[in-house]
Amino acid sequence: MPFADGPRTLTLEVETAGPARVGRETTVEYAPGAPALGAQPHAYATVDGLALPWILALAFAGLVFVPVVLADGRRGVHASRRFRPAVHLPAAAVLLVGAGLAAYVGLALPSPSAGWPLAVISSATPWLALGLGAARSGRARS
Repeated sequence: MPFADGPRTLTLEVETAGPARVGRETTVEYAPGAPALGAQPHAYATVDGLALPWILALAFAGLVFVPVVLADGRRGVHASRRFRPAVHLPAAAVLLVGAGLAAYVGLALPSPSAGWPLAVISSATPWLALGLGAARSGRARS
């Protein structure tokens, strides 16, 4: 390792995706000016490569199916546009809770054991608000 006070040889324990092979490279994190801190394997993981195709597939499905569903119930769509506090305020509250959870996860960066469940709940709130509005709208009409 090229530390500031001279090169050093370190042995690190790392996890590999397959069998360990001689000469296989890995990235490490270390502070060149502080050799006493040592070094550690650079641990990183991402699902960004999977997220984009999934988002595009959902958007395409929405572009195909939403007009078909809305074409069948035009009167229902016009009735849903009218503001009714008993229907829209609880749905808005659910959306605000989801936005608050998303802001907390995005800004506070909690541990993954707390962040993932909060993110899942946050991502479900638009659908929960839609379902709540649909259920209350059905009650309001009858």
